[in-house]
Parts: sequence; C-alpha cells; structure tokens
Amino acid sequence: GGVVGALLPKISIGVSFGAILWLFISTISLPVSKLGNNIIFSSGSLLVISLTISIILSQKYLSIANEIRVALAAGLILSTSVDGFLNKGLFFTFYDLFRMRSSSLICTGNCELDLMIAIWVIGALSTFLVRGYVNGTHSRWLTRLHIFQAWSTHLSYSNVQSNSADIIKQKTYSYQSIVSPNYFDLNDVNIPNVLDPYIQSVVPITQRLASRHGFQIGNSCNQWEHAVMLLTNETKVYDRPVIDAAIRIHARLFDNYRHWCDRMGTPPLLLLNKLDSIDYNSVAGSNYQQIDDSVDHLIYIEDIMLYLLIWGEASNLKHCPECVCFLYHKVMEDHINNTNGNSKYPGHFLDMVVTPIYDVIASAMKSGGDHVERKTYDDFNEFFWSPSCLKYSIYVDLFNEDFIEQGSIDNLQLSLGTHVSNAMRVATKTYCEKRSWLHPLFSMRRIFEWHVITFTLLTAWAFSTELQWTYAFTLQVGSFIFWEISFLSIVWTSLEVWTLYPQSAISGPSILGFLIRLLAGYLVFVYQSMYYHWSFRQINIDNKGQTLIDQGDALFWWWQYFWLSVVSLFFYFLESILCYYPKIVSWLLTWNNDVIQAILNICYPLSQLYVGKRVHVEQGYVTKYILFWISLILFKVWFGYRYIVHPVTIPSIELYDDYMNFQKISFVKTFGLMFVWWFPHFLVYLIDLSIWYSVWISAAGGLVSLIERQGAVRDSASFRSHFIRSPLAFAQRLLHDTSSVRQKSSHLSASTAALNELILQPKVSEEKSSPVMKAKPIRAASKAMSSADLQSLNFTAKSSNNKNDKKSGDKTFNEGMTDYLSDVRSQRWIIFSKVWNEIVSNLRAADHLSNFEREILSFSTSNELLLPVYLPIYQTAGCVSTSINLFKDSCNEYSSEAEPEKKIAVIEKFYESMDVTMIEAVSEAWELLTYLLLKILGPSHKADIESLTNSLLTMAKTNDLFGNINPDALPQILNYATNIVSFIKSSATKRKNNPIVTEAVIVAEEKSRKKALAAEKHINNTAFISNGNSSHSKPVSKMKKSVSAGFLPSLGADFSSEVNNKPTNKSKEVTRKFVMPEPIVQSTFVLNDTLRDKLRDEIRNILNQIKGALRGKARAGDLLGKITFILSFESGFFWNDIYASIQLDSLLVQKPETTDRVSKFLTIVNKLNNLLKLRQSDVELSSQEAIRRLNFFINSLFMDIPVSPSIKYCKEYTTMTPYYSEDVILSREDLESKNSDGVSTLLYLQTLYKRDWLNYLERCNIKDEQHVWSDQHIQSTRIWASLRAQTLYRTVDGIMTTEAALRLLAEIENMNKTDIDTYACMKFNYVVACQVYGHMKKTLDPKADDI
Repeated sequence: GGVVGALLPKISIGVSFGAILWLFISTISLPVSKLGNNIIFSSGSLLVISLTISIILSQKYLSIANEIRVALAAGLILSTSVDGFLNKGLFFTFYDLFRMRSSSLICTGNCELDLMIAIWVIGALSTFLVRGYVNGTHSRWLTRLHIFQAWSTHLSYSNVQSNSADIIKQKTYSYQSIVSPNYFDLNDVNIPNVLDPYIQSVVPITQRLASRHGFQIGNSCNQWEHAVMLLTNETKVYDRPVIDAAIRIHARLFDNYRHWCDRMGTPPLLLLNKLDSIDYNSVAGSNYQQIDDSVDHLIYIEDIMLYLLIWGEASNLKHCPECVCFLYHKVMEDHINNTNGNSKYPGHFLDMVVTPIYDVIASAMKSGGDHVERKTYDDFNEFFWSPSCLKYSIYVDLFNEDFIEQGSIDNLQLSLGTHVSNAMRVATKTYCEKRSWLHPLFSMRRIFEWHVITFTLLTAWAFSTELQWTYAFTLQVGSFIFWEISFLSIVWTSLEVWTLYPQSAISGPSILGFLIRLLAGYLVFVYQSMYYHWSFRQINIDNKGQTLIDQGDALFWWWQYFWLSVVSLFFYFLESILCYYPKIVSWLLTWNNDVIQAILNICYPLSQLYVGKRVHVEQGYVTKYILFWISLILFKVWFGYRYIVHPVTIPSIELYDDYMNFQKISFVKTFGLMFVWWFPHFLVYLIDLSIWYSVWISAAGGLVSLIERQGAVRDSASFRSHFIRSPLAFAQRLLHDTSSVRQKSSHLSASTAALNELILQPKVSEEKSSPVMKAKPIRAASKAMSSADLQSLNFTAKSSNNKNDKKSGDKTFNEGMTDYLSDVRSQRWIIFSKVWNEIVSNLRAADHLSNFEREILSFSTSNELLLPVYLPIYQTAGCVSTSINLFKDSCNEYSSEAEPEKKIAVIEKFYESMDVTMIEAVSEAWELLTYLLLKILGPSHKADIESLTNSLLTMAKTNDLFGNINPDALPQILNYATNIVSFIKSSATKRKNNPIVTEAVIVAEEKSRKKALAAEKHINNTAFISNGNSSHSKPVSKMKKSVSAGFLPSLGADFSSEVNNKPTNKSKEVTRKFVMPEPIVQSTFVLNDTLRDKLRDEIRNILNQIKGALRGKARAGDLLGKITFILSFESGFFWNDIYASIQLDSLLVQKPETTDRVSKFLTIVNKLNNLLKLRQSDVELSSQEAIRRLNFFINSLFMDIPVSPSIKYCKEYTTMTPYYSEDVILSREDLESKNSDGVSTLLYLQTLYKRDWLNYLERCNIKDEQHVWSDQHIQSTRIWASLRAQTLYRTVDGIMTTEAALRLLAEIENMNKTDIDTYACMKFNYVVACQVYGHMKKTLDPKADDI
C-alpha cells in the first residue's frame, strides 16, 4: 500500500482525504441513532460520493486537498484523544459506521457527541490556518485568483513595454571587432596549400552564419579553423577534395542529433533535408539549376558550421549534449524559416540564448545543500529528453515595440512562448540517489538473488543426498526457488520505487509499469504460496478408508504451482536469455514501434531513458565473456557445495532430530542454533565469488597477455631476441600502408619462424663475400645463416685483382650504398636505426642513461665503413667470444669424425647454434678489424691484407675452415686484437696534440740514411740491369727474396716520397723488365714510439697465430707467403719506423683539417673495442625506468596494432591538461627546503634517483655539485628534479613527445621542413589550461614564467 501510494500520490491523497471527509460528514449529518436500518445504504453512498469528490479535487487542486486532509486528520486526532479520556461516545459512533450497522450507545458517562464534533472542527480550523501561514500556501492561493492574475498581467505588460528596448540591445560583454587567428591568418599568403580548398569553402559560410545569428567574432574564427582542421584530417588518400570528408564528418557529428530527433518524434532539421527551401545564391554564390557535388558539400558544411558555432558559444552547456541538440534544432528552425536574413550584433546569441540558460544552471550548481536539494548537469540535460521541451523558446528578444503597440494584452499572452530557461528552473530532478544500505543491496540485487537461488538448490541437493530423498521429492523441494524469485521481485520493485520517491519525477508509463508489476506479482505470489503449501499436504483417511477432508492431490497442486510460476516468470527467463544476445536487446530498445515501446515502458521503465540503448559489444566478445563466467560459476558452485553447504547438512539433521525427539529442547533454541550454523556459511558463499573472480581474471589476463604478446619482452634475453626482428615489425606497424618499405613486407610475419622468408642473397659476386656469407651446409644449402635485413647491408672490399678498384679509404658512404638503398630491407634497418637512436637520445636527455649506456644502445654508422648501420653493442656484446668458442668446439668435433656425413652434420649443427645476432657480431668484428689493420698498416700493405682476408673469406664460404685451421689459436687472436684497440684508446688522448714524426725528425732521418748509404757504397759491387732504351745502375745489397704483387710497384719508388706518404705515379701496367733494386740501407737513426712498438708486436702476433693455425691444404696455399711477406717487408709498417709512426700520426693527431677524420677513426676503434671486450653482463642497464621504456617499445611492435596511415591522412590528436595553481617546475627554494628530519627535497631525490643524478652531472659535465645552482645549470637542475617529483611537468613532458614522434615519422616520410611544421600543428595540439594564469600574470607570480 505504501508503494502504491508513492506511485499514485494524488490518488492516494484523494482516497485518504475522502475517507476522512466521509467519516467527518457521517459523524455530523448521519447520527447512528437516526439512521436505523438505512445506515448501510446511506453510509455507503456517502463514502462513494466523498471518495469521488476528494479524488477529483486532489487531481486539480492537490495542495488545497492536502491541507484540508491534514487539518481534518489533526482535528480527528484531537477529538479522539479527548474522547478517550472522557468517553463521550465518539469511538462507538466510529464503530457503528465501520460496521455499517446501528447499535445502542454504551457510554460510561454522558454521551456528548456534539461536543466531540465541535472539538474536531476547532482543531481542524486551527491546523489549517497555522499550516497555511507557516508554509505560505494561503498567499500562493490568493495570487492565483483572477483579480490578482489580471493585476499581474498588467504589471508584466508594463514591465515589458518599459524594458523592451533594453532586451534587444547588447547585454553582457563588449565584443572586439577584430580577433587575431590562432593558427592561420587569412591575409597571410603563406597558408599551406593543403588547407586552401577547405578554407575557400568554410570561411564564407562561417562569416554569413555568424552575421545572421549573432555569433561572436572570436568564436567564428575558432570554429572555421576547427572545421578546416577536421576536414583536412578526415581526408583520405582517394577522397574527392572536401566532399567526402564533409559527408563523413556530417554523418558523425549529427549522429546523436538524429537519434535525439527520433526520440522527440520530429524530423531532423538539416539543410540536406530542406533542399527546396535553400537559397542557392547565398549558399554557393551563383545560380544553380540542379544540386551538384559542389552545392552538396557546401550544404553539408553549412550544417556543420552552424552546429560548431552553437557548440562554441555554448560554454558549459557542452556538458549537456542534448541541450546543444535542442539549441541547434531551434536555431536551424529559425534559419530555415527566417528568409529575410537580418543580421545581429556579435554576441547576440550569447546574450539572448546561452546566458539565460547558463544562469539557471550556474545558480543551481552554486546553490548550497546536498545533491538531493539541487539539480546538476545531468538533471538539466535529461530535461531535454522529453518531447515537451520543443514547445519552449530560446530567444528572449521576442518583445519588440512594434508588436507591443499593435497587439493587446491577450494577444501578447498568446504569442509569447515560455522561455526554456524558465522551464528548466522549475523542472524536477529526474533521479536522486538515496544514501542508504538498501541502495547497494538494490544495485547488487541480481548477484544477491542468484546466490540465494543457487544456495537454495545446493541445500536441497545436500539434504536429498543425506536423507535419501527421491528425485521427485528433491525436485519438489528445489522448486521453492520460484517462490523466492516472486518474493524477491516484489522486494526489488518496492526498492526501485523507494529509490525514486519522492525527489525524482516518475513518468506515467513508469507508474503504470510499477503498479502492474506490484499487483500482478503480489497476486501470483499469494497463489504460489497456497499451491506450494498444498503440494505438501496429505489426504486424511479414516479407519474405514474414507476421505475425511478432501483437500486434493498434492501432485496436482504442485503442477499448478509449477505452471503458474513458469508463466508468471516468462519475462524473467526471457530477460535472462536476452543477456546472451545484447545486440537483440539494443534492437528492441531502439525499435521504432509504438506498441513495442509502450510494452517496454511498462514492463521495463529504464527503457524510457535516452541513453544506454546502443552499448552492446560484438557477439564474439559476449561469447568469450559468457564462457569465462560459466567456468567460474561451475567451479564456485562445486566448491560451495563441497566445502560450504554439504558440511552443514549433517549437524542440521542432528539438531532437528534432537528437537523432534526431546520435548525439553525448544523451537527457539533449535532455530537459533540453525541460524548460527547456516548464516556464516551463507555469507562465505556470498563473498567467495570475489575470491574466485580474482583468480579467474588473473588466469584470463595471463592468457590474453600471451595471445596479444603482452610482456613478451620482459628481460634482456627476450629483448635481444625481439630486437633483431624489430625493423620488420616497425615497418609493418608504424609505416603507412602506401609505403614501399611496408608494402613489400606486409605479407611477412615478424615471428621467429618467418626469418627464413626474409633471406635475400646479396648482390655482390663470389669474391666479394662477407663474413656473413659463410658457406651453407651441403644438405641445407638454402638455410638462412643470418637475418636478410642485415645480410643485405653487408658490403665487402673488392678483390685486389681488380685494377680499377678504389682505395678503401676513398670509398664514400654514397658510393658504397648505390646498389643497396633500393633494397627495402636495407631501408627498414636505416629507418629503424634512426627511430631507435632518437629514443635512446631522449632517454639520455632525461638522464635515465649514462654516456656509456647511450653509446652501447645506439646504432653506429660511419662513411668510412661499408655498412650504413651497425647493431648496438648492447645487442652484440659477448657474441664474438661465444661464436669463437662454438666454432672451436665444432672444429674439434669435426676433426674427431671420420665419416663425411657426420662431418656435414657437425657443420649444420654449428650453423644452427649461431643465431642472427652472433653472425652479425662476427661479421662486424671481421670488417672493423680488417678496416683497422688497413688503416694502421697503410697503403704499403693494403693489397696484401686484402688478398689475405679474401682468401680467408673464401675458405669460410666453402667450409674449408673446419678442416684447415687450428681453432685453439682463435682465442689468442681475439686477445691480440683486443690489445690493439686497447693500446690505441689509451694513447689517443696523449697523441692527439703530440705527433711523433715532425719535420725535424724527417730531416734527421734523411741525413742519417744518406750517411749510411755513403758508408756502404765502397763495399758493394755495381750491377747494371737493362731497362728499355735507358739503363742506370744501383747497388744491390741485402735484397730480400720474398716479393709480392704489392711490392712490385714500389721497387722503383723514391723513398723520400714514400716517407712523406706521397707515392709516385706508377705505371698502369707492370712489365716483366727488371730494374736495379734499391739497396737496403741500415740507418743509424732511432725513433722512439711506444704505441708503434706495441702495435707491431700485437699485429705480428696475430699474423703469426694465423700462420701457425693454418693446416692442411690451407698451409699449402699462398697464405703463408702472404703473411711472411707482410711481416718481412722492410719498407712497411714492421721495419720502417718513420712509415709506421707517420701512419699512426695520421690516424690520431688532430689538426684542423683532420679533426673529423680522427674522430671517426676513434669512434670505430671504440666500437671495435666494445664489441671485442664487453660481455652481456657489462652492458646491462642500471636504470629500471630506461629498461621499462625500451622493453615496452620493443614489445609494442609485436602486438596487434592497427594499420598506420601516412602522416598526411592520420587522425588529429588533441589533449588538454587542466590544473589550478600547481608548481610547474620546482623552484630552488622548493628543492632546498628541508623537512622535520633536516632532509632537503633535492637530497631526497638524489638519494632516491642516485644513478640518474650521476648521469645528470655527467651530461652537464659538472665536477662539483655546488655548481648545479650556477646560472648555467640552475634551470636544468630544476627540470631534472621536476621530472621526478612534479607530476604536472612529467605529464607535460611525456605528452609533448607525441609531437616529436610525429615530426620523426614525417621526416621518415621525406617531408620537407615546411610540411613537417604544418602537419605537426594540424595533427597534434596540447593545451595546458591554467585556471588562474591571468591572476598569476597580474601578480607577477614566477609560476607564470614557468608556464
């Protein structure tokens, strides 16, 4: 009854008022003593008349009826209270009236009914007057009388007439006529060409609409820029200019408006739907006989611009999206109907439309009290969910002097529509959350009901197992859940009404739905109770076998109960089934059918809401979600039965058995013990779902992470395995789909299994093979030995047999890359290396990395080398030594095998054990070491070194190394090579400005040589050797027998020119005619050069180790002769001190003209040093933040990322970070301030981020920490601390990396700088909105400068 009264307040007030009125009138005019036998008819008729009059009165004059009802009730309480003490017969009168029959009065004293009636009347009148005065209801009633209404009408007319001139004038602000643009100035001739067609279409329409409807100039400027950005960013590759983008934006922008119009029952007011009423001259600027594409897209743009202009003026009304739809609908209605095109002043729309509505919302938001007492944005927005809002006006300037002078008061009243702000002011709240424990119970009602039902079923099954019930009886007991469902449905409906009453407005269909659900549910519940009870009653039979009381068959009543439950719960089960198909639910809720919507409004009141009807997900996700919950529920039910319900059944049976068998045990005690047993178990059954959910969601999350490869990169090992495949993944994910680099790789997978598909044979000939081009196993000739992406980047030196070959030192990067840059695999590595190095540089700038860590993480490149990029040391560290050990083990195993098949198997096993990174590390080490030897030994040994390395490469390609080299020598060779680079690194700084060979040294050596030559001439025999038509004689002394192709061109060379590193011109063709060889003169000049001597020893050791390691047919070849000649060539590096020192000076001594060359050489030496010396444990990063970011980046490349378009066609991205007055950058005072323990903020940060602080000092080259506050470093110190202690600055810094990423991607797409700046501005915008920035500027707050 209380719920029904809440749903029907007017009727309930009328019924209670009629009952009290009937009692009052009956007591006064129908005394029991005079009614006699007609009391039933007379009292009943009077009751019907009273109820009818009261209900009608309450419908029209609710407040009056309520006040009279309260007054009569107060008088009744007063009179009955007096009668209770005096016994004047009032109670007996009521008794007879309710019994509808007369009886003799029984009074203990004098029956004075008239006195009781008088007291009743006096109490009612007093209550009526007092309540009316206190509540002010009497004054409100008086104002509604006709005389006061007429007086108010005249007053309002006079106010309108006196203030009409003020209404149509500018009210709030003074608007400037010229506003500077945000991005693009229309008077600027340098507007990007990509924006020009959009500007030509948008700007004229915007200016016309702004003038016609009175939009602000600043708003119109903002919105045409906004629209131009939208259209430009929406354009796709194959779109028609402007047209297709405008159509898509129009459809997306007005999607909610179309749904809103469908809700309102009115057609959308769009110019596209009103073509017949369009003035094409105003739209397109010329006469059109038909609507072509150009006019179409202008119509779309006009709709878009009108909506955006309204949205821009709406201020905080944007928080009410349906309010914006309402404003657009009304403005477009005026725009279509008002063809005169009168212009309004800028700001008219803000003054006359937005401001009145905003004032209502602002006053409500500023009002005090709890949410129950004030309306919020949601309440105002829901006001526009009702079609009744369309009858209100949005303009307050409908009053004008001409209309007032011509019309009468009555006409004025009929013509003026109520302004929407007034309707919003008196609108009721649509929803009010009640803060009670019943509210969470109602919110969780489905979960609670499910637990109650399943707990009942489990309990029935547990007892049936222990008590050996039949299946039929178990089913009968378990069917009790139907009764529970009906009972709980009544409870839930009552709670739903309780949550809405009395603050929230309830619509008529909702009231009807609640009443039907309550009354029908209660009726079904009563019959279910009777039927279920009767299903357990037995037929009583006497001794003669006859039925004493035929109460029916129990089975019959159970079936009645069952079918009644099934029919009544049809919608309950239907709703449960539809949960598995949410798309059908969305279709039903949005079905534009009056019958269906009426049924839904009655049976499902929430369907009347405007929102939440199209929130379904795809059926595939629903299926996975259901499977997740089914598996969880099955386990929960099993666990609940096994460990919660079943253990309690036996004690419960024993307690019941004691109660039935022992009379001293009371029912209350048994019930208490049962409750103590079962209630905690029921609570555990309620709670354990959250526990199992945590377990299940963890397992499901782990499965999803495995499928989506989340966390695949979690440590250094997984990082390195994914890093080698990252260029391909980067090209597939982040390069646009029209890129040639991406197109040729889109069909390839980035997984390990797909590496074989990436193999591309290099384009060099056999004699140009690199270390990566090792021989393939005989039985697996096509097996990949390396990543094709890197393999395609390997370039080898040309053979010395090619007479037209350039010198290695003269080979430039462009010349070496001519034939390879067209290879998309090479381009992928170049692009990825650029992106990766940029990431590493940003980490170094943030001091998460040290200089050394940046060096080992970065790709390296040099135009002195043959490859465009080289892997980071972090990837290749330790791989050279590991590869040598693997090769050593494989060679030993190879030598121990006698059968050819087993030898082949050993070779295959070796190549399988060599991963891509190891192969590339060996290749880089070989190339860098060859480069280093060529640079150190100089041109005298160039041809011999190249011939030696090519011979070794040929052996590697044909797998001859396995049987023709001693692997035990390889570790020693590695040690000697490591010593070479170590010596060069340690001596580079000292030798940088201190050359060994100076002009004085050269002169002294020349004198010593000449002196030694003169001393030896008298002991040498003279020999003449004919040479062409001319002959000359030269002494022959100590001529070495070993010669080589590299030595022949130098036989006739001038020594002085060789000393000065300027070889004389040689003949292009070497003849077989002999010349007199130059004698070997032993000079007495001694030149001390420690570095030279150390390098001689180490290089000599390397060559001797190679010489000693050769065996078999390799030893029978010319390799031994080449090595012997290199070591014994007197004019070369090992015997000519001047030549050797000059070579080292040219590599290490820095001069203005050699600084760049020396720097590049030292970079290569450092690269080789790290490659040979460092192990993986030496290159692990110390910053967990750097590890996290790098792992995340690499891991994200292998996840499911949508196809990336070109920067030109990607979507725009705008971010705003609002804040009030937080510190953007910590000041020095903030950093030096100390807490109660005497610890400053900076000291705390230095301790917490110790490694980062050392990196910062290293980056700024600060030796003394006191210098961090110097003018040079104070700003960077504040930024360093703010990045670690100031959330706002860290947020801004992180989000701004988006622009840097866009610029980098645009640079990869080969855009010029102008286009990069344009698209960076178009595609990304970031607003840091300081709410008190103006106040900061006025008060000269330092925070304003930080912003």
